[in-house]
Amino acid sequence: MSKYFFIILLLSFMFSAMHRPSSDAILSYTHVLFEWDQVEDAYEYELHISSDESFDNILTQVFEPSLIYIDKENLDWEGEYFWRVRPIYESDEQGPWIGISRFSIRESLSSATSTMYQEENYQDGITFFGSLDGNFSAAFDKNGNEIWNSADNNLIMYNTNLKGELYGCHYQPQLENSYPGIEFNLDNNFLWEEPNDEFVHHDLLRLDDGNFLGIAESIQNLPIPPTGPWYGACINQFGAIMCNGNNFPWVGDKLIIWDENTKEVLWEWDAFDHYSTNDYDGVYYYEGIYAGSWDLAFNLFRYDWTHINAVSYDKSDNAIYISCRHLSRFTKIYFNFDNYNDPNNGSIIWNIGQYMPSGDVHCGHDLNFSWQHSVSLYNGNIVTLDNGNLSNDFNMSLDHPVSRAIEINPNSSEEGCDAEIVWEHTLPDELFGHASGGAQKLENGNYLVSTVGDGGTTQEISQDKSLVWELKYNLNLGLIHRAYRVSSLYPTEFSVVAPGYTTISENGYEDQPGIYVPYNDVDFEVILYNNGSVAEEYIYTFESISDDIWYEFTENSIQVEAGEHVTINIPGELQATDEGGPYYNDVQLVFYSTSNHNLVKTYNFTVHESDYLSNDIPSTMNSYNIVGLYPNPFNPSVNIDLEVSSMLSYATITIYDINGKLVDEIYSGTLASGSHKFIWVPNQISSGKYFIKFESKDFREIKEAIYIK
Repeated sequence: MSKYFFIILLLSFMFSAMHRPSSDAILSYTHVLFEWDQVEDAYEYELHISSDESFDNILTQVFEPSLIYIDKENLDWEGEYFWRVRPIYESDEQGPWIGISRFSIRESLSSATSTMYQEENYQDGITFFGSLDGNFSAAFDKNGNEIWNSADNNLIMYNTNLKGELYGCHYQPQLENSYPGIEFNLDNNFLWEEPNDEFVHHDLLRLDDGNFLGIAESIQNLPIPPTGPWYGACINQFGAIMCNGNNFPWVGDKLIIWDENTKEVLWEWDAFDHYSTNDYDGVYYYEGIYAGSWDLAFNLFRYDWTHINAVSYDKSDNAIYISCRHLSRFTKIYFNFDNYNDPNNGSIIWNIGQYMPSGDVHCGHDLNFSWQHSVSLYNGNIVTLDNGNLSNDFNMSLDHPVSRAIEINPNSSEEGCDAEIVWEHTLPDELFGHASGGAQKLENGNYLVSTVGDGGTTQEISQDKSLVWELKYNLNLGLIHRAYRVSSLYPTEFSVVAPGYTTISENGYEDQPGIYVPYNDVDFEVILYNNGSVAEEYIYTFESISDDIWYEFTENSIQVEAGEHVTINIPGELQATDEGGPYYNDVQLVFYSTSNHNLVKTYNFTVHESDYLSNDIPSTMNSYNIVGLYPNPFNPSVNIDLEVSSMLSYATITIYDINGKLVDEIYSGTLASGSHKFIWVPNQISSGKYFIKFESKDFREIKEAIYIK
């Protein structure tokens, strides 16, 4: 008697419904991800997308072995579409269509145009941007086609981790603090929102521990400094008492970390506690450096002192970085992300920028950037847009201000810093940006530079400062916030397929989906597909959730290249009770992306024991006969001899290490009846135990081999 188990797959996807887009969905993107559930015995899937419900006009027909397909070519704004999918079996027979789903796509929001100058030097990907001009956000491909937008949500994108996490705000004019900070997704769902107790602005980030970091206003009443014409303007408008005493509102900023779940404030850093009010924009007015942050102070009855407009962090360096626009300063702040109560948290490591009376600016006095926007980190360097509002004050040869994209190497040391500009590009006069904008260094070494100039413009500039690509947003005021190049709308998407998934014909479980597993080998196997556009590390956990533990809790990570897949083997051991049978075990498998915390997929299974007499086992289960595995232990190679009694249309021989990681594939294809000999010669592996797996559609056997050096 041969004894087998089968796994009843009670698929519970906590990530989302596995049928995307759902029926009657209204989308805000033209690059559409299609996802469906695994079907028993399917070898691959046929997907149709049509512009009509009868599928007379099929726009897309593809065959896909995974459970996700992304269409980037055939769908457009204001379109109505229908899609369906069906399984294809190893025999090439077609299964039934799995329903028909209808979806539509909203209208586009922009009128952007692009020009390609050097396609061979273009960094592949799409460009996201957020706009204060119209309070919306959008993404564009290299041809200037809008492929995503924020619909009617008044949503302004601030930032992204480049791996699918999106951060910004949504404009709510009825609120006192009218730009609540949020995390959102491509469907414009708000995934997290700060408590709106204070005016949060410019930037919001999710930290590695799940908490959120943002910038909020902080206000103190102080006197007006007498170093420039603003003092006289204050006296004339408000009188000496208001201007000389601690009565006039100075607006600074503070950093806040909120608890992800409770939204409690866990940590604050206030500029009034760490910057000197002896430092302010225009402090050297009599030396010719005027700036302009005082111009609106008396009309608005508030002086915009610091205007911190960007924040970033580097956990490996225990550091938070900020851009302080109106002090023309970058600041590196110590923060121990593993201990919020570290007494050194918040201490300034260095300030880079113009020398000021406090003497607190440690280096970079001659870099002459001013009113900059963004603090993008690249290998320890700072990449930013120098808006350059004071550039003609610093450089008397200029008769008007100019903007630059710059990369600064802080040259940090225990003594502080010795900053230098290692790359800079001056924008043409028509692209001068008096506010907002940003710069990002791309993977190919180019720079993505965004400015409010000329109706809002983003350019890709090469290392040698030549123009590679340009996108014109054609906005009325050009007030873009920032722009980012990312690989795609779906950089880390993935799907999981369980090989051997079939229909069970066992008493009590007739027509239930499941997987046959041998009695002496309850190891479980899945195939992980990276359907995204970048290499990604995925973490998976697997464990029994029944009282009997067949599978100890396992947590592992695995790196998968974009467009590739890996097979994962998860070992287990039957823990039989004394009551006899049948035996079963509830298990849970969870996969998640390490770069996008919103991508989590959970699968719940029941593993159930079943007996089969030899004449009840499908004939293919007896088709292998492993007659030799020698020498064992072995070095440098091991021989594998097989006898196949009847032809196998598809079989594989694969090698796994003790962690269940696939290390080699010896054979994949048809096996004719007769004798077969294979030789495995390991390459760049360590000595130890390895598992050689022989598998066809209905049969699996694992043999151990010991590799010695």
